[in-house]
Amino acid sequence: MDKFSSHLYRIRKSTWGIIINLNIHVSRFSKEKKYVELLQVNDKLFIDFGNLHIMPKTSKKYFEHGVRWIRNHLNVNEPIVLTIISIDINPSDFQEEGIFFAMASWCSEYFDFEMPNYEYSFNKVDNKYEFIPDPKKLSS
Repeated sequence: MDKFSSHLYRIRKSTWGIIINLNIHVSRFSKEKKYVELLQVNDKLFIDFGNLHIMPKTSKKYFEHGVRWIRNHLNVNEPIVLTIISIDINPSDFQEEGIFFAMASWCSEYFDFEMPNYEYSFNKVDNKYEFIPDPKKLSS
């Protein structure tokens, strides 16, 4: 298992939306390999932030908790590493909480399961998207 996968996550309910493109490399976990920054999600799933190790801690938590949110849907037989190669965003179409759902959505596509239901709406007063479930509460 050594595979690259890209996924575009997009929502829009206003004059702007959230657009996040994830590029992830999936490989077998190896105790001999040196990882840049390895985060263990469970006994068979790891996230390596690779060149993105300088990413803010809050963003990393959204990646981690997006995977944790859907972990019961994952059928992983051997330990694997999801190496985040890049995250492409347009700053005018980005909200950090979107990383949570972008990662869950990437997993649903890669591992071939139906994405769990969630809701989002645009709060015009605060000029941001609100989600149910709330990633901020799930990532704290």
